[in-house]
Parts: sequence; structure tokens; C-alpha cells
Amino acid sequence: MLTFLHLCVHSYLPRASVDLSPNSYRSQVLSGQDHWVVDFYAPWCGPCQHFAPEFEVMARVTTAASVTTVT
Repeated sequence: MLTFLHLCVHSYLPRASVDLSPNSYRSQVLSGQDHWVVDFYAPWCGPCQHFAPEFEVMARVTTAASVTTVT
């Protein structure tokens, strides 16, 4: 039940993680000076869908790194 509520609440909040294109991934993550947490995500992947809300929570609470999703 808690997981269901967790999913419902986070589905209505704006996303904290950002999506990157191949060019912005190269320039911001590979060539940048910041620390990044990168999630490689596929919309058809069950484990990816299951983990996505947890990844959003991490994106909201961490200040030590930028958080991104690469689809």
C-alpha cells in the first residue's frame, strides 16, 4: 500500500531529474565538472518502470550530484 501511495504522490509532482540528449549528455556529463547520477531507462523495461519513482526521490533529496535519465 505504501508503494502505491508513493507512486501516486510522485506522479503529480514535477520531475526533479532531467532528460538528456546525446549531445547534452556529452557536453554536461562526460565533459562537465559536476558529479552526475545517470539512469539509463527504457519505457518498455519492467525493472526500469519499477525503479523510476525511487530514482525521482533520490533526485529530490540529493544535493551532491545532478540526476538525469537517459532514454
